[in-house]
Amino acid sequence: MLIFPIRYIRNAFVLFIIFSIHNINCRAQEKPEMANCPNYGSVSHGFLCLGLNKLKSFKTESWISCANECTKHSASFKYRKCKNWSWRATDFSCSLKSKSSRCSTRDDSYVSGTIPTSMAGYCSTTCVVGEWSGWSGCTRSRPCGGYSERMRNVIFSPMFPGEICPNRSELRSCKLDKLRCPANCPDYGIVTLGWGCSAYEIPGGGSKLIQNIDIKKCRDECINNKSCVYWSYGIWDQTIGERSIFPKLEVVSIEDGTPVCINVNNHIGCMFKLEGWVSGNSETIISEKACSIDCATSMWSNWSNCIFNSNDGQSYKKRYRSIITKNNESGLECPDLQETSLCETNSNNERFNL
Repeated sequence: MLIFPIRYIRNAFVLFIIFSIHNINCRAQEKPEMANCPNYGSVSHGFLCLGLNKLKSFKTESWISCANECTKHSASFKYRKCKNWSWRATDFSCSLKSKSSRCSTRDDSYVSGTIPTSMAGYCSTTCVVGEWSGWSGCTRSRPCGGYSERMRNVIFSPMFPGEICPNRSELRSCKLDKLRCPANCPDYGIVTLGWGCSAYEIPGGGSKLIQNIDIKKCRDECINNKSCVYWSYGIWDQTIGERSIFPKLEVVSIEDGTPVCINVNNHIGCMFKLEGWVSGNSETIISEKACSIDCATSMWSNWSNCIFNSNDGQSYKKRYRSIITKNNESGLECPDLQETSLCETNSNNERFNL
């Protein structure tokens, strides 16, 4: 059963403060969005305020789901397509409406919009975050200095279900060694996803996934996409798609082990470490001569069954890992790809699998 704190809706002063901050944030966006921002606190009733623009009503868990239903209705019907929608927080009622948006009235319990409605970015959430902290220090004992991170706090939590807060942390590779790690070279071991950590495209943002292209073409795809603010490239792992906190609108079906390019549209949603991945923006250079490329390997496999060695009377087990990215001349060489360990024997001296 869905329960929503109505007291938040009734607080018009808080709404006013949040929406004012939204307007400031929306004007400060890095790139313009083609989708329309939702309208908080208003609803249209159609010609003569008789509700003649209403196509159908039903309940949805969030205004995001309501807006998505309007989009699907518009694509499915030839006549009287859904153009506008409204969602009421008091009872989770979603109304799909035709083009007429006349007789608009003020009601703080409503969120409404016109499709395509932006579901990403500062104007699509009542969550407000503060300023970024400074970047954390680098570690001189790590290649190029390791990683650096910065954070920001939530000032106002989301007032409506399904809404996502802007990303609260960012990650980057350190570039302490200017010779091996120039500032405009890629960030290694980092994956970047779109709004809500989504691994699929959503109106106003999200992630565009492109399979089976090389790293240079991945960077070029971002350059040629005016909405792209960041890109990542690596070998796909299902855990990447499972990180999304955005309401599920699409199922990502990519086989593990597939080379994948991720173009992040308009807003970065999350950044995290993952071996073998490379990230950058449109200004990042892709050159083995100019940039150091360290060897990256997969995770260790499971241990093998124990095998008895007649030479020393002991049993041994092995595990393996493979090379994902080969190092260039200035990069760190690959570590051992095989590891052997002495097996512990049980009371019956039987071979066993760990």
